[in-house]
Amino acid sequence: MPSCANKMLMTHLARDTWGFQGYITSDCGAVSAVINDHHYTSTSDQTCAATLQAGMDIDCGSYLQDNLQAALAAKAVSMDDVDTALTNQFSVQFRLGMFDPASVQPYSKLGAADVNTKAHQQLALSAAQQGIVLMKNAGGHLPLDASTTKSVAVIGPNGNATTTMQGNYYGQAPYLISPLMGVQSYTTASYTQGCTIAANDTSGFAAAIAAAEAADQVIMVMGLDQTQEREGHDRVILSFPGVQLQLIEKVAAAAKSPITVVLMCGGPVDVSALVSNPKVGAMLWVGYPGQSGGQAMADVIFGTVNPGTWSLPFLDRL
Repeated sequence: MPSCANKMLMTHLARDTWGFQGYITSDCGAVSAVINDHHYTSTSDQTCAATLQAGMDIDCGSYLQDNLQAALAAKAVSMDDVDTALTNQFSVQFRLGMFDPASVQPYSKLGAADVNTKAHQQLALSAAQQGIVLMKNAGGHLPLDASTTKSVAVIGPNGNATTTMQGNYYGQAPYLISPLMGVQSYTTASYTQGCTIAANDTSGFAAAIAAAEAADQVIMVMGLDQTQEREGHDRVILSFPGVQLQLIEKVAAAAKSPITVVLMCGGPVDVSALVSNPKVGAMLWVGYPGQSGGQAMADVIFGTVNPGTWSLPFLDRL
């Protein structure tokens, strides 16, 4: 059952059980997918009825715009169905004050000075810190001690990533702190790419191995980017693309001590080989952590921040 035609989720669960009082919008193009891709309905009238009567209020697309008038004329959809959806939408707008006089509308007073404030920058950093997941920490490898770690080799295709950290669908960041920059805020660090995200090219292995041999600690930032996963572009396998896994194995074997592997990706990758590799001391997943992602990563690796200690008040309500 397509989500935007699922009455159990949108009406019985969200509204009746959870007391949701907002409006529900389909994914863009999802209403047309009900008939054209899922084949859940067979006519446009049925599609309009299935989505509106299930509890969807807004079609992010043009399907209802193109077909709702005919569905009303055919009495497949009633004006009560339409009014319910409109009421859910406009109720939120009234609560937000969108129909209040401008003199009492707080949002109308916001301007450019309210964008990218220090508080917003701190929020972006905090969100990135909280989102990091520790996947392995053999023998308490992390946190690293900045006072005794005199040099770090940052290695990997995402080791100096900036744009990649923003993921898919993002605004223009005022600045981007790469993983390398984050590590350099704690100690001396160099960067060696080693390999690209997906090419089967090992020509950078020698430089990466040499960097690992010379450094006190190695942090490898691997994973994916928008060439591998994004809206409309899905992967069909879970393995690391290209020669990333081989690079990790070579660098780990050459390093003075167990290495830290950081996964920058949205979807999952198979890390079973890293879990069982004793030369991989720790492994973090950072997602696509945004403008301060590199700083957040370094803060966790060097122990300034422990994501596991954050208070999450919303859990109390579950």
